Amino acid sequence: MPKKSCYVNIYEKSTKRASELKFVKTSDSFVKNFFSFIVTSYYGITSPNLVDTSGVSRALSLAGLLPMCAAAADGSYGLQVGTGSAENVYDEYCLNSQIVSGALSGQLYYGSTKVSVPVVAGNEISFSVMRTFLNFSDVSIPITELALTGKSGYSIMVLRDVISPAIDIPAGEGKTIYTVVKTTI
Repeated sequence: MPKKSCYVNIYEKSTKRASELKFVKTSDSFVKNFFSFIVTSYYGITSPNLVDTSGVSRALSLAGLLPMCAAAADGSYGLQVGTGSAENVYDEYCLNSQIVSGALSGQLYYGSTKVSVPVVAGNEISFSVMRTFLNFSDVSIPITELALTGKSGYSIMVLRDVISPAIDIPAGEGKTIYTVVKTTI
């Protein structure tokens, strides 16, 4: 089973350079959509039924698979963050309380989501997904949940993590969050 680790790299406002790694969490958050997507692809099913972030079961075409590289300001998929704290359940399909992309109070500006090429190191293979979140508001914003959501016509969440203690993004600052999916060969 894949193991996923969540890393947060904090950028300091005054120096514009990365500080030391502040947070590492090993995840156990792959949800039903992830396994349904993988298993149906094993059987050659080209239109699996997955539950979108609105809770509706959708038959998706696997022609484009499930893109995760969202453009800047698009919070509908890619790496997403929220303020929910409810524990995961197997058939979770969306964040409990997603933080909206924007520059108003309580919102974070979502940078673009980037996915690395696979990296092989010894008997491990991994890839990372990263996104920068900027707080243009006048209040600190806590992040207590994280999701990876793809979009193939509809937004489909494949993993979610509850983060405790919260990751605070102070007013006028930003943080880059890295999610690393790693498995042993």
